[in-house]
Amino acid sequence: MSHSTARLNPFGRRLLCTRIAAGWSIRAAARSLGLSHARAAIIWHRYLDEGEAAFQLRSSRPHHSPRLTPLRLRRRIERLRRRHLEGPRAIGWALGIAASTVHAVLRRLGLSRLRELRRTPAVFRRYERARPGELLHIDTKKIGRIPRGGGKRFGRHAPRTDAGWEFVHVAVDDRTRVQYSERLGAEDAPASAGFLARALDHFAALGAPVREVMTDNHFSYTKSRAFAEILAQRGIRHITTPPRTPRWNGKAEAFIKILLDRWAYRRPYLSNRARSVAFVRFGDSYNHRRRHGELGGLTPMQRFVNDLSGQNN
Repeated sequence: MSHSTARLNPFGRRLLCTRIAAGWSIRAAARSLGLSHARAAIIWHRYLDEGEAAFQLRSSRPHHSPRLTPLRLRRRIERLRRRHLEGPRAIGWALGIAASTVHAVLRRLGLSRLRELRRTPAVFRRYERARPGELLHIDTKKIGRIPRGGGKRFGRHAPRTDAGWEFVHVAVDDRTRVQYSERLGAEDAPASAGFLARALDHFAALGAPVREVMTDNHFSYTKSRAFAEILAQRGIRHITTPPRTPRWNGKAEAFIKILLDRWAYRRPYLSNRARSVAFVRFGDSYNHRRRHGELGGLTPMQRFVNDLSGQNN
């Protein structure tokens, strides 16, 4: 095991002993490698006793720690901390030891902060609207463009002649998970408003006019006059998620994860155009052929058609 204060690596230690064996004095060999005479003498005599094993770095941890808190006392400290949530000072009073000792033990145990003891599993309430079009989840994902010849993610380092960023805007129906997505060159207010209008038209053409739209608090959604006007003209309610709660918009987040795994980073593309062709195929496959676990094994479009025809109640 190496440590941060070692002056020489195994090669340097071997070089030190080689020079001493060749006739250099210990002091001269140590000075040539920026080492103290005392440390060089330790390495040299260790080499005489142990051979090649002397070149390996060793842990700086002492072999014996006479002042280490006994195991029985450490267990008592942990028991008081877990059962009564006592602090270092109160535990020190109860056991007759210094609060600093208690704090050091708790830090090594990972119990120095009360929140480590009060962790409770998060409870998430799943929800799903009754009909297609009742709620549409909208989000955006920023993805690096692929230069000609391939990108660095798969080990290719082509010249960045056409590199940059593109933004995948996604809209996912809450009930059926049918998605509509586009690759655009920006995520600003005009781009988001244009995508919203086309997404609403798409779902209306499918026979499921959108009633509510959910987004996060990005400025392109909450500060855009064009975005708000499109919603107002069509009588659609805008729902924004609370800060730091991406799970509210979880259906869009889940689709983006699938999008990255099954399209963006599924294989090494040689150009951005090749990935754009695969984007269209992925969208069609997701809606019509990929079975969804939350839909009982149906594809999103099968659930969509069944709901519109009244087969699902």
